[in-house]
Amino acid sequence: MDIETNKSESITNTYNLLKLIISDPKQSENIDESILSDQKRLAQLDLPKVKIVPMSLNRWKHYADEVLPIGWKGLDGLRKDALKSVKKAKDTENKPSRGSKKDIEDRLEKEKNTSQSYLNEIERFSEQYKHLLEICHIQGRNDPDFKIIFNRHLERYAHNRTEWTVISSKGVSGE
Repeated sequence: MDIETNKSESITNTYNLLKLIISDPKQSENIDESILSDQKRLAQLDLPKVKIVPMSLNRWKHYADEVLPIGWKGLDGLRKDALKSVKKAKDTENKPSRGSKKDIEDRLEKEKNTSQSYLNEIERFSEQYKHLLEICHIQGRNDPDFKIIFNRHLERYAHNRTEWTVISSKGVSGE
Protein backbone atom coordinates (compact mmCIF):
# COMPACT_ATOMS: atom_id res chain seq x y z
CA MET A 1 0.00 0.00 0.00
CA ASP A 2 1.18 3.47 -0.71
CA ILE A 3 1.31 6.36 1.73
CA GLU A 4 -1.70 8.11 0.17
CA THR A 5 -3.89 5.06 0.66
CA ASN A 6 -2.69 4.59 4.24
CA LYS A 7 -3.50 8.17 5.13
CA SER A 8 -6.89 8.05 3.42
CA GLU A 9 -7.69 4.81 5.24
CA SER A 10 -6.47 6.42 8.48
CA ILE A 11 -8.94 9.29 8.06
CA THR A 12 -11.79 6.84 7.42
CA ASN A 13 -10.79 4.78 10.46
CA THR A 14 -10.59 7.94 12.59
CA TYR A 15 -14.11 8.82 11.45
CA ASN A 16 -15.34 5.31 12.38
CA LEU A 17 -13.55 5.45 15.74
CA LEU A 18 -15.15 8.81 16.60
CA LYS A 19 -18.60 7.48 15.64
CA LEU A 20 -17.96 4.42 17.84
CA ILE A 21 -16.88 6.59 20.79
CA ILE A 22 -19.98 8.77 20.43
CA SER A 23 -22.29 5.75 20.41
CA ASP A 24 -20.39 3.90 23.16
CA PRO A 25 -18.00 6.06 25.23
CA LYS A 26 -16.57 2.95 26.94
CA GLN A 27 -14.78 2.21 23.67
CA SER A 28 -12.41 5.09 24.42
CA GLU A 29 -10.95 3.48 27.55
CA ASN A 30 -7.65 2.73 25.79
CA ILE A 31 -7.48 6.25 24.32
CA ASP A 32 -6.34 9.22 26.38
CA GLU A 33 -9.12 11.80 26.68
CA SER A 34 -6.64 14.60 25.97
CA ILE A 35 -6.29 13.30 22.39
CA LEU A 36 -9.87 14.37 21.76
CA SER A 37 -9.27 17.80 23.29
CA ASP A 38 -7.79 19.40 20.17
CA GLN A 39 -7.36 18.83 16.44
CA LYS A 40 -3.59 18.57 16.47
CA ARG A 41 -3.52 15.77 19.02
CA LEU A 42 -6.17 13.84 17.12
CA ALA A 43 -4.22 14.25 13.87
CA GLN A 44 -1.15 12.81 15.59
CA LEU A 45 -3.06 9.80 16.95
CA ASP A 46 -1.16 6.58 16.33
CA LEU A 47 -3.22 3.40 16.66
CA PRO A 48 -1.69 0.68 14.45
CA LYS A 49 -4.31 -1.90 15.56
CA VAL A 50 -7.09 0.08 13.89
CA LYS A 51 -4.85 1.43 11.11
CA ILE A 52 -4.76 5.06 12.23
CA VAL A 53 -1.44 6.71 11.44
CA PRO A 54 -0.14 10.04 12.74
CA MET A 55 0.11 13.00 10.39
CA SER A 56 0.43 16.76 10.53
CA LEU A 57 -2.67 18.83 11.14
CA ASN A 58 -2.56 20.28 7.62
CA ARG A 59 -2.28 16.79 6.08
CA TRP A 60 -5.09 15.57 8.29
CA LYS A 61 -7.36 18.41 7.15
CA HIS A 62 -6.38 17.88 3.50
CA TYR A 63 -7.11 14.14 3.56
CA ALA A 64 -10.31 14.61 5.54
CA ASP A 65 -11.58 17.05 2.91
CA GLU A 66 -10.68 14.58 0.14
CA VAL A 67 -11.90 11.35 1.72
CA LEU A 68 -14.95 12.25 3.80
CA PRO A 69 -18.13 13.89 2.52
CA ILE A 70 -18.35 15.87 5.78
CA GLY A 71 -14.77 17.13 5.38
CA TRP A 72 -12.43 18.11 8.18
CA LYS A 73 -14.98 20.47 9.75
CA GLY A 74 -17.41 17.59 10.11
CA LEU A 75 -14.66 15.36 11.45
CA ASP A 76 -13.74 18.07 13.94
CA GLY A 77 -17.40 18.27 14.98
CA LEU A 78 -17.34 14.53 15.59
CA ARG A 79 -14.19 14.97 17.69
CA LYS A 80 -15.99 17.52 19.86
CA ASP A 81 -19.06 15.29 20.16
CA ALA A 82 -16.87 12.33 21.15
CA LEU A 83 -15.18 14.44 23.82
CA LYS A 84 -18.57 15.50 25.21
CA SER A 85 -19.73 11.89 25.19
CA VAL A 86 -16.64 10.71 27.10
CA LYS A 87 -16.95 13.50 29.67
CA LYS A 88 -20.63 12.79 30.17
CA ALA A 89 -19.92 9.09 30.68
CA LYS A 90 -17.25 9.89 33.28
CA ASP A 91 -19.59 12.26 35.13
CA THR A 92 -22.29 9.59 35.18
CA GLU A 93 -19.84 7.01 36.57
CA ASN A 94 -18.70 9.32 39.37
CA LYS A 95 -22.19 10.42 40.37
CA PRO A 96 -23.56 8.43 43.34
CA SER A 97 -26.90 6.72 42.94
CA ARG A 98 -29.90 8.61 44.25
CA GLY A 99 -30.69 7.80 47.86
CA SER A 100 -27.29 6.28 48.58
CA LYS A 101 -25.36 7.37 51.64
CA LYS A 102 -22.89 9.36 49.50
CA ASP A 103 -25.75 11.10 47.62
CA ILE A 104 -27.45 12.08 50.88
CA GLU A 105 -24.17 13.33 52.35
CA ASP A 106 -23.50 15.39 49.20
CA ARG A 107 -26.97 16.92 49.24
CA LEU A 108 -26.69 17.65 52.97
CA GLU A 109 -23.34 19.37 52.43
CA LYS A 110 -24.84 21.41 49.61
CA GLU A 111 -27.76 22.44 51.85
CA LYS A 112 -25.36 23.40 54.65
CA ASN A 113 -23.38 25.59 52.27
CA THR A 114 -26.55 27.23 50.98
CA SER A 115 -27.80 27.86 54.54
CA GLN A 116 -24.47 29.35 55.57
CA SER A 117 -24.54 31.59 52.52
CA TYR A 118 -28.00 32.84 53.49
CA LEU A 119 -26.89 33.43 57.08
CA ASN A 120 -23.90 35.44 55.87
CA GLU A 121 -26.20 37.59 53.72
CA ILE A 122 -28.60 38.15 56.62
CA GLU A 123 -25.72 39.19 58.85
CA ARG A 124 -24.44 41.59 56.20
CA PHE A 125 -27.89 43.11 55.70
CA SER A 126 -28.44 43.48 59.45
CA GLU A 127 -25.12 45.36 59.78
CA GLN A 128 -26.17 47.65 56.93
CA TYR A 129 -29.59 48.18 58.54
CA LYS A 130 -27.95 48.99 61.88
CA HIS A 131 -25.76 51.57 60.18
CA LEU A 132 -28.80 53.05 58.42
CA LEU A 133 -30.64 53.30 61.75
CA GLU A 134 -27.70 55.20 63.24
CA ILE A 135 -27.80 57.67 60.35
CA CYS A 136 -31.57 58.04 60.71
CA HIS A 137 -31.18 58.63 64.45
CA ILE A 138 -28.79 61.51 63.76
CA GLN A 139 -31.13 62.91 61.11
CA GLY A 140 -34.08 62.62 63.52
CA ARG A 141 -32.30 64.87 66.02
CA ASN A 142 -32.08 67.66 63.45
CA ASP A 143 -35.40 67.26 61.60
CA PRO A 144 -38.65 67.13 63.67
CA ASP A 145 -40.75 65.79 60.76
CA PHE A 146 -38.27 62.99 60.10
CA LYS A 147 -38.18 62.27 63.86
CA ILE A 148 -41.91 61.52 63.86
CA ILE A 149 -41.65 59.17 60.87
CA PHE A 150 -38.53 57.48 62.23
CA ASN A 151 -40.09 56.97 65.70
CA ARG A 152 -43.14 55.42 63.99
CA HIS A 153 -40.78 53.06 62.16
CA LEU A 154 -39.01 52.17 65.41
CA GLU A 155 -42.31 51.52 67.18
CA ARG A 156 -43.39 49.22 64.39
CA TYR A 157 -40.13 47.30 63.80
CA ALA A 158 -37.89 47.78 66.86
CA HIS A 159 -40.11 46.03 69.41
CA ASN A 160 -40.73 49.24 71.41
CA ARG A 161 -37.29 49.58 72.93
CA THR A 162 -37.12 52.97 74.58
CA GLU A 163 -33.37 53.34 74.06
CA TRP A 164 -33.96 53.39 70.30
CA THR A 165 -36.31 56.38 70.23
CA VAL A 166 -34.92 59.69 69.04
CA ILE A 167 -34.30 62.16 71.84
CA SER A 168 -34.22 65.78 70.82
CA SER A 169 -30.80 67.31 71.17
CA LYS A 170 -32.49 70.47 72.52
CA GLY A 171 -34.06 68.54 75.38
CA VAL A 172 -30.74 66.96 76.34
CA SER A 173 -28.81 70.21 76.41
CA GLY A 174 -31.59 72.05 78.33
CA GLU A 175 -31.53 69.67 81.29
